[in-house]
Amino acid sequence: MKQCALAVVCALAEDSMSKIFHLSATVVSLVWMASLPTYAWGESGYIQDTAGLVSISIDKDEPRQAVTNDTITSGAVIRTGNDSYAVLKFEDGQVANLEPNTTFKVRSYNYKPELIDKSDIVFSMFKGGMRFVSGLIGKRNPRAFRLATPNATVGIRGTDFLIVMKNGQTYVQVLSGSVTLTNAAGTLTFSAPQTALISSPTTVPSVIADASIPAGTFTGAVAINLEEALAAQAAATQAAAAQAAAAQAAAALAAETAGGAATGGAQAATTTAATQTGVSATTIAIGVGIAAGVAALVNTTSTTHH
Repeated sequence: MKQCALAVVCALAEDSMSKIFHLSATVVSLVWMASLPTYAWGESGYIQDTAGLVSISIDKDEPRQAVTNDTITSGAVIRTGNDSYAVLKFEDGQVANLEPNTTFKVRSYNYKPELIDKSDIVFSMFKGGMRFVSGLIGKRNPRAFRLATPNATVGIRGTDFLIVMKNGQTYVQVLSGSVTLTNAAGTLTFSAPQTALISSPTTVPSVIADASIPAGTFTGAVAINLEEALAAQAAATQAAAAQAAAAQAAAALAAETAGGAATGGAQAATTTAATQTGVSATTIAIGVGIAAGVAALVNTTSTTHH
């Protein structure tokens, strides 16, 4: 009778463990599938506001008149004419405005909310002046942002800054955060409220006093109203944070569900075995544990000799 009961216990234990393993594997598979990216790298952004003569061209295409809500992708070149401006908003919340007589290029823009560490921005400014306000990429992964200019490459650290090219020189005024300026002479960091001057690609960037800044240098860049763009940026940041929190909650729930299902399955199998054999639930639980241990040992041995 004891041998028969033990055989039944082992059989039920094996069946129970098999169901638990299959259930756990299914849950893990579903969690893994849910974590996979569901969309490709996002488009760069769009023109949120524009006035005057503003053109846009992609790669070798002929420039055309830009209008509000025009999509901006990697390779886009935006130019503003006299008495003209454009406000650009990107998928991660990055905001950039172009003052009159500015030429700007989006060299590369790759963004995914769930892969901030692998997202990046590479911009170029050839002439004119702009204001940049960091989005999620610049705030969470500053090294992923680069702005190339004739005199230096600009990096950021959670930054709001102005940059203007005038008479062959480049002026950078930091409104918040800090920037790094790199050229052939080296790399220096400047923080708010400093203003830096880069005279040439081979000249060390230096801090200059407000009194030394030519009159009107930053007037065009600060005159453009960014209230709407910055409000949209704040909304994008909040949405991204909510998305990240939802993903973490889903992962936690999936893990809890998998653990609960496994425990419930084992308890149900033990109760069924006790009912069918008359052997105590404690004894059967021990049998289940032994069966699980044997299965693990066999699996380990098999893996080792594979």
